[in-house]
Amino acid sequence: MKWTVFGEDWGSHPSSTQHLFRYLSAKEHVVWMNSIGLRQPKLSAHDLKRLYEKGKKMMARNTSTHSSSGTESPLLQSVPVQVAESTPQTILSPKAVPLYGLKLARKANQYWLSKQVQNAHASLPKSPHALWLSLPSAVDMIGQCNEEISVYYCGDDFRALAGVDHNVIGKMEDELVEKCDLILTASEALAERFPAHKTRLLEHGVDYHQFSQRRAAPEGFPQTKTLGFYGQLADWVDIDLLEAIADHYPDWTIMLIGAIHTDTKTLLNKPNVKVLPAMPHSQLAAYVQHWDIALLPFKHCQQIQHCNPLKLREYLASGTPIVCTDFKAARTYDSVITLVREDDDFIKKLSEVISTQETLSKAAKQERRITQSNLVKRDDWSRKAELAHHYVLAALNEKRGVSKLMPNDRRKEAFIELR
Repeated sequence: MKWTVFGEDWGSHPSSTQHLFRYLSAKEHVVWMNSIGLRQPKLSAHDLKRLYEKGKKMMARNTSTHSSSGTESPLLQSVPVQVAESTPQTILSPKAVPLYGLKLARKANQYWLSKQVQNAHASLPKSPHALWLSLPSAVDMIGQCNEEISVYYCGDDFRALAGVDHNVIGKMEDELVEKCDLILTASEALAERFPAHKTRLLEHGVDYHQFSQRRAAPEGFPQTKTLGFYGQLADWVDIDLLEAIADHYPDWTIMLIGAIHTDTKTLLNKPNVKVLPAMPHSQLAAYVQHWDIALLPFKHCQQIQHCNPLKLREYLASGTPIVCTDFKAARTYDSVITLVREDDDFIKKLSEVISTQETLSKAAKQERRITQSNLVKRDDWSRKAELAHHYVLAALNEKRGVSKLMPNDRRKEAFIELR
């Protein structure tokens, strides 16, 4: 099988699509198209810099490495995904402009992007071709890439996602839902929005061994008690709450890791707030494992209620106690994490967790860590990649009329025995 993927910029941040295709590309040929965007650029320093970088990449030659081969059979079988990780064999910089409100721009994008994809596949051996779209803005590519099946992977609520042209992208998502053959969603809340007959649940995974295996504290790690959060500081993070936490625990370090995309001037002026820039994903485990409490201080909003953040399972795998804004995907783990409802006092709940931790023996803390970590042991990304492979091949076999897609509850992941 071969794939064409419209996702984020490869290597820019560890998105769920990139995690899945780190494993799928180890077995099958993947043509990866870097991000075509979700909104029209603004005259801001951030957007102008990004336009410049995208323009340079567009003019550069696309990267390409080895090709894979395979034979086609009438009934396609789901094969074990190799545990070894890889990168897509072909990575393309899109020849496109993010002006999705203009029909002419969409037509031009469709033409140039389809040419890029077709050229990338021209020398590949014949095999089933799946088109995987992680962005609604790629809807115009359906039927243009000589694909045999099209998949919409919905990892976010794009109608509520901050910084997105909601009206334009919402309409494009409606088109995509109607045209695609299969929809995979990262949360139950998202699955409930789409047609049941072609929607399947594919929740986020975790690099389990990376986050569960104990690591030494990074150099310069605070000697004080530490509360931590990693990820973008953006509109969906409750900055006012973080300010209040910093004030309430002046003797603790509040460690924040990630890019800043919202107003944090007051927060960053707090003497006990330590901010580190975004870092390689492989380095995060050493930090979260040595925090006393890991925080998910999100706002109570539609975007968060539909989300299923990657960091939730990473926090769980680390064994570090978690205090978290209440949202649907987190309730699965309410036996080991502390959820804070909208009418609750976050700081009061946090204080209760801190008090409980102080009463536990070293052995009890270790037992609690192991119990928490084991909850996501079977959620490794290699397993999620195999499940995605299974879903796509099952849908393709049904489309070919070779086999009937088995009924499946879109609120639950299918169980497949891994070989």
